[in-house]
Amino acid sequence: MLDVIGSRMQSGQVRTNPAALLRGVIRKYQTDPNSFDPSSGFHLSDQRRHRAATETRLRADAADREQQAKQREEKRTSERLSPIGRQCLNSMLQSLRGH
Repeated sequence: MLDVIGSRMQSGQVRTNPAALLRGVIRKYQTDPNSFDPSSGFHLSDQRRHRAATETRLRADAADREQQAKQREEKRTSERLSPIGRQCLNSMLQSLRGH
């Protein structure tokens, strides 16, 4: 119902308070549920789903980039260490990771 009202607001069809429009839509739905047509709000829900999927993908990409940066830094650090230092560092990292 909120998507239908949002759609009407975006198209300029709302000339009254959106809360009053919602009350009217609910009243009409309660009177005759078959008269309610939610199709005008479908594009808003599609946009919301698309935005959520995009944000999720962007967060995953950022996490991947962060993980890759950590791995590069660990590799650079371990390359600068002597073999004994490398073993100590790997042992500490494994302990921290719970292995």
